[in-house]
Amino acid sequence: MIICCILLEEIRQCLISAYYSLRLLIILNQALSDFMYLFRFQVNILPAQDIFLGLNIVLLRYELFMEAFDHISKGIDKIYKQLTKSHTHPLGGTAYLNLENEDEPFLHGIKYTAMPPTKRFRDMEQLSGGEKTVAALALLFAIHSFRPSPFFILDEVDAALDNLNVAKVAGFIRSKSCERAGEEQDGEGGCGFQSIVISLKDSFYDKAEALVGVYRDSERSCSRTLTFDLTKYKEA
Repeated sequence: MIICCILLEEIRQCLISAYYSLRLLIILNQALSDFMYLFRFQVNILPAQDIFLGLNIVLLRYELFMEAFDHISKGIDKIYKQLTKSHTHPLGGTAYLNLENEDEPFLHGIKYTAMPPTKRFRDMEQLSGGEKTVAALALLFAIHSFRPSPFFILDEVDAALDNLNVAKVAGFIRSKSCERAGEEQDGEGGCGFQSIVISLKDSFYDKAEALVGVYRDSERSCSRTLTFDLTKYKEA
């Protein structure tokens, strides 16, 4: 009985090894095809080291792409849930990414699916303007979490949102700000991000740490600015 178990384990390991070897051969075959197509007019004069260099570049591109895709696809559902959860729907919605072709991702697209709370599955085109906005912001923040930028500039992204969703998005951005993230030590790492938000809705900019107002000076025929530091005042 022990011998049989050992043999079964060895067979299982061999099958796993064969599976990954087959996937690698598929990737290498596609890489070679792409490289030969790219240099089809001069393949006869290319040295072997250049061919292997081309293969390494294609493989590196695949590895870097999958590294980014895996990170973003794992984080987008968590972010979307944070943007859509409420007292009546504490679990929030669901969002996920799918490759249309896992073996050759560059030849096909990426399917993005977002399901708001209490809504059934539907294509992205059938979501409302506000639902599309929340889904787009979730994708933006998920991409940012992979390679963080110093700050965001968001220009009236709340235009299609109602007051409830404006408050959710504003609260999420505030929770990810550098100061708050430093205090709370978010498990995702980093210091969060800074953001410059252009908005006309008070339910958005009342979550800000500073306000910059722009107005028209009719006497001087120019625009002027006013600044207001909100960090000096405690939240109610």
